Amino acid sequence: MTFADQIGEPLITSERFRFSTRSLLICVAVIAVLLAVATYAVRAVNSVRLVVMDAYRVWGTGELLVDFMNANAQRWPNDWNELESFYEDTTRAYTVIENFNDIRDHIDIDFNFDPASITFDNAEDDPPFRAVWLRNGADSRYVGAGPNEIVYTHLRRLADTTSKPKSTDGEP
Repeated sequence: MTFADQIGEPLITSERFRFSTRSLLICVAVIAVLLAVATYAVRAVNSVRLVVMDAYRVWGTGELLVDFMNANAQRWPNDWNELESFYEDTTRAYTVIENFNDIRDHIDIDFNFDPASITFDNAEDDPPFRAVWLRNGADSRYVGAGPNEIVYTHLRRLADTTSKPKSTDGEP
């Protein structure tokens, strides 16, 4: 005697829980679509997170380079080691730079760049050079906070302050 016979009714009735091939395929398709949407959403969120992190990295690198130049008679660093030494000695917290290796792993710097070679003859606000960029080739940056823009703005301000004649009569 089976358990179903003992309790007097069948455990599962075939009419109630009958799955057709069509119903099974619909369930599998719905699950596949849900998995695809979830995978896409996770990748999209991760992609946005990486873009934001890259934008902060280049921003912080631009700030670091300007501080290095200010501390070194407006000279550009010669290599990663010199920039790292400055970074380790500074007390400033840079935008989202957790450690120096984070910069080195994600950003390239043209250490042959010469800030003194930049002229400001044109009225362009965009930097006429590319001395700092992301290794992944992306152009993730906040408006006005790209590393080249930060350096260019700094150099332009220096040029503006050094090119203005000093007033001798007490007027600006």
